[in-house]
Amino acid sequence: MSSPSKHDDHALEVHDDPEPISTWVSSVVFVLLTVITITAVAAFYFTVETAGVEVRVVEPPAKELETVKGEQMQLLSTYAKYTAKEGDADVARIRIPVSRAMELIVAESAVVKSVENPRP
Repeated sequence: MSSPSKHDDHALEVHDDPEPISTWVSSVVFVLLTVITITAVAAFYFTVETAGVEVRVVEPPAKELETVKGEQMQLLSTYAKYTAKEGDADVARIRIPVSRAMELIVAESAVVKSVENPRP
């Protein structure tokens, strides 16, 4: 058996197994820190998300949007004459309310069905 030399410092060191109690304590502490961190990040995310929803949904719409929407609703519910460009020519058109247009489409489809399938 050879004796350790003066140059072989590692031969004199004794390596022991880690202490089980310190290993368990450090594992529990790290698991708790991980759970706390994940919970804090989730709470922050949902807080920011909820605030974003309140800003988008709860706040009243802008004045300009209400004005534009009112003008568009007025166009959809009134009769008017206007001109449209088709190619190089201007074509006169009549705007009718949407409700009246739906009535005309229903009446037209009823006529088409009665012509295609006459009752005996």
